[in-house]
Amino acid sequence: MKKNILWTALLALIVSVACTDEDSFNNEVFFKLERGGFVRFVDPFNPLIGATSPDSWTYDIPVWDPNNNLSSYTVSVIGGDKDNNGVTDTTAVSTITDFGGADGVPINITAASVAAGLGVDVSTFVFGQSFRFIATATRNDGVVFTMEELTADFENNVFTGNTQENLEAAGYFNAMRFSLTIACPGEPDVTTYPGQYVVTFGNGWFEVGQVVTVVAGPGENDITIQNLQGNTGNNQGSGDYVVSINSDQTLTPAANTAGWTNPSFGTITFLDAGGGNFTFECANHQLIIRHTVTVAAGSFGNRTLRLEKQ
Repeated sequence: MKKNILWTALLALIVSVACTDEDSFNNEVFFKLERGGFVRFVDPFNPLIGATSPDSWTYDIPVWDPNNNLSSYTVSVIGGDKDNNGVTDTTAVSTITDFGGADGVPINITAASVAAGLGVDVSTFVFGQSFRFIATATRNDGVVFTMEELTADFENNVFTGNTQENLEAAGYFNAMRFSLTIACPGEPDVTTYPGQYVVTFGNGWFEVGQVVTVVAGPGENDITIQNLQGNTGNNQGSGDYVVSINSDQTLTPAANTAGWTNPSFGTITFLDAGGGNFTFECANHQLIIRHTVTVAAGSFGNRTLRLEKQ
């Protein structure tokens, strides 16, 4: 019995060695799988730039190299207006070559570098203005990784994209693509919000240019956008839209279902998209609302609604 156990163990060892020999076990995924290049924010992403003046600020949230395999990381600003329209040229605004371990190093994006990258004077920046950024991560062997999906060409040793493990981490830590907005220097005062507003961006769901009335309530920190008109195509009808104003200059949309319908799918409900909702009192009381457009059959995805006080 002992002899049988010994032979079984010896056979398992031989099989184990043979199956990890690249000559006899030609599985490229097993032998050539490598970690890609990726950069993360050390803490959950903060999309707001704290500033006392819109033309003089530094965004220095720390970033780090979780795979510990990069030689450099370059952040570029993307051209275009605040609604992501226009040119899409990119210009480098910050480069890091030493990541300093898990504590990270400041990303160091400044008003001056962004203005230079966009080709504008820094004095044109205003509170509530947003900027888009995209980055590249260069691995120690020279391979450059971007926000594209991971691809692997083993024959020519070409590898691009991201590591899925980092992309699916809880919270938003992705320092490869992000947007920043110049925040107001103080907390919003909800009592200053009632008045007349104009819709400046409806994303295909609300009529742009319409003037609406905003009133206080129903809750202490709530405001109600009254009689908000749909665009008559995707969104027919009108209704009241409620949001809560938070002290950190974010908004929390209620589950708004109040008279809007889609001609094909019926009643529309606008739900909180879970982020991207901001208000900037010092910049015409801007309301930037990111919501999920839902109907009984499913969702049309996330859309943006933007209003400014007249």
